[in-house]
Amino acid sequence: LYNQIFGAFYKFALRIPSDTINTTLSFCESILKITGDLGCTDLIRDQIATALQAHRHALYTAIKEDPARWLKLAISLENDALYTEAFIHIVGAHPCSPWPTKPSALPDEIQKPVARKAEKLDQLCTEIERELLLLTIQVRTGPVQPQEHSQFDTWLVVQTFRDQLAREFHQLENSRSRSMKRGLMFRKIKQGGSSYMPYAEMRRLMTRIMPSAVENLEEDLGLMKEFASKIAEALAANELMLEVGAHGVGYLTCVKVRLEDMPWNA
Repeated sequence: LYNQIFGAFYKFALRIPSDTINTTLSFCESILKITGDLGCTDLIRDQIATALQAHRHALYTAIKEDPARWLKLAISLENDALYTEAFIHIVGAHPCSPWPTKPSALPDEIQKPVARKAEKLDQLCTEIERELLLLTIQVRTGPVQPQEHSQFDTWLVVQTFRDQLAREFHQLENSRSRSMKRGLMFRKIKQGGSSYMPYAEMRRLMTRIMPSAVENLEEDLGLMKEFASKIAEALAANELMLEVGAHGVGYLTCVKVRLEDMPWNA
């Protein structure tokens, strides 16, 4: 490694193993440890970043498997793309950390922004949940009312929809792994359709409690899901390069990382 570092002073290319992302990562961490101690990381940053980016999809999958490890590497490289990807994972799962490298291994100047972003994300979740639980269907005179006979069936559908969501939120709130699951829930709400509260299931429920509501159930349920989808859009957004559904990511991935959030730009 020292020979390669000395060669970098004379613009010789590094011989970076590229057979798997793990071998590339191990090499990069080893050589960056030395260049960091010697104060000459600037010489190799671009080569390291290029070698990592060459793995494309495998790179983003590897970041998902241990984001704190990759965040430390991104800081050494001062690499915006790697930092952003790893940071989103860590904030989305906070305070949970199901990975080999714990966020506690990160320096304080990184842990504090993670905690701040996570707190803002919690606040946004609370606001969105409140909006969803206040959803209703509007008619000419305003929100549907139970005392209006012609509106009662639709009002009951609205109340049932809210009740179902409230149960989901309550179960989530009481789970120790809440942060690991809420992304999946909000992405289902954004998707709409049969991804949650499927029509057949809701039809069976309404048939038992209010058969007269079944006639307009499909329309009423569709409206509620359409409204809910728009409200959940901000939380359902995916800022990762990784496709979350295909990789079983249950936490939120909607955190936006700005250039000023990166320690080398602070």
